[in-house]
Amino acid sequence: MNSLTLNIRTSVSLAVVLLYAAATGAQTADERTTQESPDEPSFERHVIDQAIKDLKVFAGELTEPMHSHIVMRWPNNVRGTKDGATVLLTHDGRPQAACCVYTWQGHELHYGFGSLSTKPVSAEVDGEVAWRPKDAGVEFRVLPDAPEPATKAASRLLQMRQLSRRFGSKCIESKTKSYELRLLSKPIYRYDLDDSRRSAELIDGAVFAFAQGTDPESLLLIEARRAESGPQWQYATAKRTVGQIDMALDRKQVHVHKWGGWNPFQPEAIFSTLKRPIKRDE
Repeated sequence: MNSLTLNIRTSVSLAVVLLYAAATGAQTADERTTQESPDEPSFERHVIDQAIKDLKVFAGELTEPMHSHIVMRWPNNVRGTKDGATVLLTHDGRPQAACCVYTWQGHELHYGFGSLSTKPVSAEVDGEVAWRPKDAGVEFRVLPDAPEPATKAASRLLQMRQLSRRFGSKCIESKTKSYELRLLSKPIYRYDLDDSRRSAELIDGAVFAFAQGTDPESLLLIEARRAESGPQWQYATAKRTVGQIDMALDRKQVHVHKWGGWNPFQPEAIFSTLKRPIKRDE
């Protein structure tokens, strides 16, 4: 066999290998595109969206459910959550409750209810009362050393973003495991207060989130309110996890949301979770 014949055979073999690799590689890429295309929501996303549509949360004794707003979508790979959403429930433009709806390990659907109201709220899942906390969910406090709320809405938003940076949040899961949460730079919700919705006290407000990755674990509400001494900024905090949440203002602890336990289905608690199996078609 001369060198010319050897080179021809080698070239042909190499071409066959490259063609096979290209064909199989293209097939794999096509399959990956089909599986991961953001234009084709996953089965778990459909389950979450349907659960949110079916969820009914009520303010006080009102018979009409509150408006739901999906303000964030997130995974939390640390906790085995492939897909999740944070929903705020509002009445007259102000958030009264929060609910995280997410999957766990692909076979459970979880609801994480939390009150953001100073009045009673309740929730129904599958036509049954799933959550009815006995106590108010938040307590507003005057924000010290804060400027007077601006007269223009755009300026007030800037003030709220600046004020939010004075806060910090930490999640404590056990005696040996804790971590600082990351403040998202923009509010996840700005109060929808037109002239017909503004009360005698409430001027403006926004909700900020502290997250593990992109999963919100605690919330900060900042509101501009009218008081006897004049307009002022007030704040309140809320937890979005079973773990303990420590909230700090100017590096000093101002509130502790206590540990809820790993099975915290307590329908009368301010924060409670509910689990449902995910049903898949056979």
